[in-house]
Amino acid sequence: MNIKTLTQLQQMEAGAACQKATIAAYNHYIENGQIDHACEIADWVVGDSEENLGRNTAFSADFQMHCIRYLIDAYYRQYAESEDGSEAEKQAAERLYMALWRLKWVIEGLPEDTSCSLADIEEANQFMQQIYGHFKFDLAVMYKMLMYQNVDMGYAAAAKQYFAQWREHADSDDLMADCAACEQHALVVYHHFIGEYEQALKYAQPILSGKMSCGEVPHETYVPVIDSLIRLKRHQEAEQYLVQALDLLESNIEPHIHILPRLIWLCSLLGLSERVEELFEEYGDLIAAYSQNSTLAYLRYVMAAVAVNDEALPEAQRVAKILDERNGNSHYQTLLERAFTATALH
Repeated sequence: MNIKTLTQLQQMEAGAACQKATIAAYNHYIENGQIDHACEIADWVVGDSEENLGRNTAFSADFQMHCIRYLIDAYYRQYAESEDGSEAEKQAAERLYMALWRLKWVIEGLPEDTSCSLADIEEANQFMQQIYGHFKFDLAVMYKMLMYQNVDMGYAAAAKQYFAQWREHADSDDLMADCAACEQHALVVYHHFIGEYEQALKYAQPILSGKMSCGEVPHETYVPVIDSLIRLKRHQEAEQYLVQALDLLESNIEPHIHILPRLIWLCSLLGLSERVEELFEEYGDLIAAYSQNSTLAYLRYVMAAVAVNDEALPEAQRVAKILDERNGNSHYQTLLERAFTATALH
């Protein structure tokens, strides 16, 4: 087998072939005891760089969970085996901290892929709790990630429970806490999810005004904001923010490509069929590539394609059913029913 180097892997187009080659390289380095090379691969799979802010959305959630566990174990052993006060100890501590920092992003994304069963997700959550307990981290971040998980699985009662626990434990001095903009964004996501659309818009104001921002905000925030406005029948405002969102994403598209299908879907809800066609013409192949290793990303891709492909709606219904069967509810099938009935279009 031709094992690719990290540089060669990074030059591949995102998608199933890239993940397959990456897994082969990772396994090769593990089997041959080349720990440093294995860690380099795992670091890239998990993400977090200037080119790829946050979790690397090109890889499946289960592979990322495997990689983050490997990194935490490898860097912890390197730290423990280093001489006290040495440069090696300092470097190992820095690498371990970054792996611990990334764990929350991986945990958050686990429900996106049906390769992760509910039991797999629960086991990973327990691992995070054990890690946070071992290092005596505040549990606020863990509760926020559990809230996000339950939002993605359509569990309103559990999302409310973890939201309350997150807010109860939130501490600005927490080592693992996200930036202020990301914390504010989470408030928007939560209130949008439970149907409190006016509240979602209220919490979005510091972000929309430019007072709060980061590498992922307001990019991510536009989706719940625009959908809230649509549900409140404030269509003109929704369209104005949609223009802003698309302009922002198109200025640096690849790190934020996972957001674009949801914006295209919102274009459809607003009846902007020509804009949908333009976006698919320009970015359809890139969206498809980044959707190959995630069930939810693929669902969002085919939902976005409904306006331009007659076969997309039946495929979206099929994938929504797969997600809902794993989750034990009808969350995504209900979402589709709302989105693609004649009365949903404006």
